[in-house]
Amino acid sequence: LQQARQNLSFDNIKGDLLSGIAKFEALRKPVKVSMDFSSAMASLNAVARLTKEQYQEIEALALKLGAETQFSNTQAAQTMEVLSRAGWNINQIKAAIPSVLNMAAAEGLSLTQSGEIITRILAGLNMPAEKAGELADMLAYVSSKANTDIAALGEALKTAAPVASQLNIPPDKLFAMMASIANKISKDPEGGTAFRNALLSLANLNSSQQKVFNELGVAIRTRDGHMREIPDIMLAIDKALTARNITGEGERMNYLARMFDKRQTAYLIAIMNAAKSGELGQYEQNIPVESKGWAAQSANLRNDTLQGDLTRLSSAIEGLLTRFGKPLEELLRPIVDTLTQILSWINNFADNHPTLFKAASYTAAGYGVYGVGKSLFNIGSRVREFISAKSAVNAAESAAKALSGAGAGAAAGQAITAGGAAAESAITAGGAAASQTITAGGTA
Repeated sequence: LQQARQNLSFDNIKGDLLSGIAKFEALRKPVKVSMDFSSAMASLNAVARLTKEQYQEIEALALKLGAETQFSNTQAAQTMEVLSRAGWNINQIKAAIPSVLNMAAAEGLSLTQSGEIITRILAGLNMPAEKAGELADMLAYVSSKANTDIAALGEALKTAAPVASQLNIPPDKLFAMMASIANKISKDPEGGTAFRNALLSLANLNSSQQKVFNELGVAIRTRDGHMREIPDIMLAIDKALTARNITGEGERMNYLARMFDKRQTAYLIAIMNAAKSGELGQYEQNIPVESKGWAAQSANLRNDTLQGDLTRLSSAIEGLLTRFGKPLEELLRPIVDTLTQILSWINNFADNHPTLFKAASYTAAGYGVYGVGKSLFNIGSRVREFISAKSAVNAAESAAKALSGAGAGAAAGQAITAGGAAAESAITAGGAAASQTITAGGTA
């Protein structure tokens, strides 16, 4: 009885429960991680339509990136899907994915955001996917050297890049202008749109704008019909205004307002001033040279901390859990399929035999009601037993008090009273202990 009571103790039950939970968690976690990765790969495959060999190759790459970088294998697979949606093939994805990861790590972007920025700007500039590394380096470099960040710069370039490409503005010179604008104008959510409109306005002057340019003697295009570079045009405007003694800020703004709208003017003046000070030329000189490898260097420096180490450790652990969980996932799939087929058969049976299934439902409900009633009856029986035992204890206490006047009887009465009190406490803790205590008290 003592052993049975010990086995039913709270500590033992709690230990068994915790042990069971730990064993379940040891199986559940790898399966859950593997399922997430499989879902990401399946989503990628639905977009990319990979062959078996390509799937295995991309899966191995995602697992490798998850083990070696701060990003998990699931995140790597999700980013590959973003690149695939941009129309990239498997070789382009393999070549670009490290650059996408580096750029995200360089400034704490999400991989999805990083992938979208790179694909949109590459498409806007008509650059091949193989140039993803070069683009990531320029974005990371400018965000470090100008008053902007990759997210803001990327959003502006998404809008401005297609027009810049049409005007044959080289990427490094476009980035130099964006850096100069960022240093002169605070972050503007619509900055890319304003800059794009300024470029379009310069490329397609209306009659009133052309009249002002003619007054100043400034040509937009070269003799062979090609558009001049934007900084050259703005420097020519500055020189013409100075020649006419239009040097005040307000005077210049009023004059330029006849040529462009207010927002466009602010962006073009920023380029003009940067060209005059030499800042723009310095950016144009440094970006192609100094930006090489900048994204990877920034990513390494940013994550050279304990937090970075722990993040990489977490990704490595997830990769290991994925490898453990994959065999378990493959083992569970046929079991789940079999259960699904059984339940589908039962559902079809219920549809084809509604009367029989209704009777079975009533039977199950009746059994449930019976079970509840039986449980309530058992609880009532235990309550009655407790009340009877309580009454016996009260009677024993009354007898003890009646005998308390005699010498030996008084001692016996005290013993009985003590025994009764102990019995009552024991009953409160458990019925079995109460019975033993009452017996001992009666014997005394």
